Amino acid sequence: MNKSFTVLTAGILLGACGTSTAPAPEPETQVVESFTPGTPVPPKAGMQVEEVSAAPEPASEYTKYEGTLPAADAAGIKTTLILFENGRFALDETYIGRDASFTQVGTYTRQGDIITLQAEEDTPRYYQLGSDTATLLDQDKKPVQGELAPYYTLKKVNE
Repeated sequence: MNKSFTVLTAGILLGACGTSTAPAPEPETQVVESFTPGTPVPPKAGMQVEEVSAAPEPASEYTKYEGTLPAADAAGIKTTLILFENGRFALDETYIGRDASFTQVGTYTRQGDIITLQAEEDTPRYYQLGSDTATLLDQDKKPVQGELAPYYTLKKVNE
C-alpha cells in the first residue's frame, strides 16, 4: 500500500482514540492587514508566541506488514497490517481481480508471539509474529496447514 493509506489510517486511529468532554478554548488571533513574506509580524501586546515547526510529528510509532494472502475466489488478497504502539491496528485487504476492498481498525493484544486483532463486531483474527513476519493463524491459533501454508505470511516493511 502507499503512504496515503498509512497517513489516513493513522488519522482515523488517532481521531478514534481521543475523546474530549469540553471544547478547546479558541486561540486569540491577530489580523495582519499587510504582510511581506520573510518579515516577522510582531505579536499583539499580552499575546503569547509559540514557535511551530513546519515538519509534523509522527502520529504514532507503528510496525507495518504487507503481502498477498491466498483467496478462494480471487487471485489473492493484497494485505497491509499496521500495528500501532498504542495497541490499535489497521488492516487493509484488497481482492486482486475483483472490485472489493476492506479496511478494519480496532485493538490488538499480544501473548508471547501471538497477537489477537479485534475489530468492532468481527471475529478475532490471530497472527504469529516473527522477527520480520506476521503469519495468519487459524481460529484455533494454529498455523494453516496444506500446500498454501507458506503463503499466509506477511513481511515487515521498513519505511
